[in-house]
Amino acid sequence: MKKFKFFALAAALMIAAACSEPLDEAAEEATPQNEETPAAQASIVTDGETVLGRELENPYSLEYMRKALAELKKNNLSKSNLNIDISANYLYVRFLPADAEEFKLLTADTTIELFDRPMLNEIEQEGEFYHDPSLPEDAITWQYTSVPVNYKFPDIKYEILDSCFVPEDEPETLSKRGLDFPAEQLTAMAFKLAGQEYDFTLAKKRKVPQGDFRVYDTRTGGYTGIAGIRVRVYNGIRWDKTHTDANGHYKMSKHYATGVHYFIKFHTSDDVYINNLMFDIDAANRGLGWHSKGGYSEDFGTGSRVWMWGTVNNAIYVFKRELCPHFGITFPSMYLHVFASNGKSRDWAGCTPMARHIKVDIGGLLNLCSTMMSMVGVKQAANALAPDVMIFPQNDTKRIYSTVFHEMAHVLHYKKVGENYWRAYTNFITAHLGYGKRSHSNSGVVGIGEMWGNYFGHYLCDKYYLSYGDNWYANEDWYKPGIMAKLQTDAGLTPAQIFDCLTADVRTYDSLKTKLKLKYGKNAIIDKCFAYYGF
Repeated sequence: MKKFKFFALAAALMIAAACSEPLDEAAEEATPQNEETPAAQASIVTDGETVLGRELENPYSLEYMRKALAELKKNNLSKSNLNIDISANYLYVRFLPADAEEFKLLTADTTIELFDRPMLNEIEQEGEFYHDPSLPEDAITWQYTSVPVNYKFPDIKYEILDSCFVPEDEPETLSKRGLDFPAEQLTAMAFKLAGQEYDFTLAKKRKVPQGDFRVYDTRTGGYTGIAGIRVRVYNGIRWDKTHTDANGHYKMSKHYATGVHYFIKFHTSDDVYINNLMFDIDAANRGLGWHSKGGYSEDFGTGSRVWMWGTVNNAIYVFKRELCPHFGITFPSMYLHVFASNGKSRDWAGCTPMARHIKVDIGGLLNLCSTMMSMVGVKQAANALAPDVMIFPQNDTKRIYSTVFHEMAHVLHYKKVGENYWRAYTNFITAHLGYGKRSHSNSGVVGIGEMWGNYFGHYLCDKYYLSYGDNWYANEDWYKPGIMAKLQTDAGLTPAQIFDCLTADVRTYDSLKTKLKLKYGKNAIIDKCFAYYGF
């Protein structure tokens, strides 16, 4: 899909967010790069836009399927029962969403899988997106898929491109009984008649694609699986999808008798979208080319754009699936758009505006960045495309995990306190170009949020998961995140107990102290923990 490039708003959103501390620019580390296999060399894969080749005939069309059945019967090419009714059971279609809301409605339908390029074209160059040249650059491009013939279409513009017959996937028990696969034989003949490469003898040698996708871990010097991301394949209009497991392994559900196109898409099983560009409506997607029917695997080093997406993804997965349960905190069910930027390391590691969930104060941002905003004509509608979390380029696995843990701690806090609280949070940071001073009105909203982000995100998770030890910013800025660490070590409060008190009505340090005392007692020691840092 064409990427939305409202880069000017990025500067404002970096300010209007709960941010982690700046990181020093780290030197590039030499890490192993991917070695191309003979199969990989057959497909040109690159960053950027997919380049289409010629359009192919559709072997699943009723015309070719009927011709194929007639050919099999005429030449007695199958010993199986070929009494097959060739009538439309699938439709090859494309949708044209008018805006981000319509696109979201489409992607919420788990019965379909959308591809941003035609499914019957050769691919000269695999990329990260395709945009129909007949459409405006700022429009969402056509989305292609196949659906059952009785599919109930949503109220979104669509076109039916062809009526098709897709034979049902036949069970393995058929071959164990010594029988042919009539559906595969039919498909093989249809592909042959349509002028496409398909070895007829392979019809009995079907396979379910499976493999592993991994990213290089600069902490360990080895590769680790990309957890929970979507893997997609298609051959003609017949597609399949699944998600990787915790180790980066995937296995499709359908058999294929030919090679397939492979993709990895960073829309996870937990409904997290890792975005390639800041104002994109879809998850980062990488076409991997045409490979074996038996599967395809790839390792991504730090030189690959996929490395950043995969590492951020894994950090979120660990936070949600391992850290939160370990500390007795439930991560809420919610969709989350995370911009994971590629490029050189930045001064700021990340921020959490939660812009997909709240209405950003565009007026306040315009006051700060009116010149930049006017250059791109940002309007209120742009909020639908802004990210919830931003993770800026870094080239070290530990730093990315540390940043993600901090920002995910903010996500937890947002979900607990709600939109009005978070709007006050971002407005304060916007107004003061940062965290302001303790003396500023409403400073407690930011102070409590940053205390929690540093404590749970950096101190506790780093110490528990990344072995940073005690080298953290307990004394950072005026808000002193060490207060929460002392509440844990001196008052014996668990992270879950502290978090339980971070409700929407807690907007000052005094109100936090009061709530902690009312809930857990220990008045003297709680007062002492705050007083140690001057509160």
